[in-house]
Amino acid sequence: MLKETLQRLNKAMELLLNLLEEEFSALKSREVEKISSLEASIQLLLEQLEKEKFFLKERIQRDNSLGLNDFFATYPQGEEAFLWKSLEEKQHKIHLASKRNSDLAFALARQTVDLLTFLQKKIKDSNRDNAIYNAGGKVQGIDNVRKLRSSF
Repeated sequence: MLKETLQRLNKAMELLLNLLEEEFSALKSREVEKISSLEASIQLLLEQLEKEKFFLKERIQRDNSLGLNDFFATYPQGEEAFLWKSLEEKQHKIHLASKRNSDLAFALARQTVDLLTFLQKKIKDSNRDNAIYNAGGKVQGIDNVRKLRSSF
């Protein structure tokens, strides 16, 4: 039972790592719909992983009164110990991939905010000759609109 649980966890971690790589690719290409779909899948997988790890921890503590790391540190070197080591390595890779994705997502959000701020400042700082809409929805600076129309 322990071996099967560890194998399931390893496969799920591998899938999570693949999903994070795909999410990074989608973030780079700004595929918003794909990102939200992947994020939902990642969250569901994380919930399942948490349940599996809780079940494993509960079982080991019930049988041995040890934590997971202590249990596998004293566990005979077999396939289970190898699977646990593999899980720890995948967890580290997942942490790095998650951090990379998070950094990119925040950078893209910051870039968007900066662009909007720039555009709003340009509109706000427009002089009287530039045609812009006021709060009432009326065009101000009508001279530039007339010039623009006459050039067509």
